[in-house]
Amino acid sequence: MPEEINRILTDHASDVLFTPTSTAVKNLNNEGIESSKIKQVGDVMYDAALYYGAKVEQNNSLLKDLGIETKKYALVTLHRAENVDDKSRLSSILAGLGYYKNPIIWPLHPRTKRC
Repeated sequence: MPEEINRILTDHASDVLFTPTSTAVKNLNNEGIESSKIKQVGDVMYDAALYYGAKVEQNNSLLKDLGIETKKYALVTLHRAENVDDKSRLSSILAGLGYYKNPIIWPLHPRTKRC
């Protein structure tokens, strides 16, 4: 994938790398990057999910409008080209989501909407 090639090139050219998890640190070490260049700082996407999840819980008019119970739903995003540009792959992902028993909130990304 082009994104992965760019990541590897950028990582090896960087003086400091900020990682979300210990697994990411191990992966960079396995690629030969010195531990002294790696700083584990946390996962900004996870932090954002916690932050906005709490906001929804505090002011859950959207959930009420949709008839969804607090903490009884999933939030799904799909927008990566390799997942949504391939109709077969997207269909498989949606089929998998069909096994989830609670409501799913899926804000549709413009890329996905085009599919």
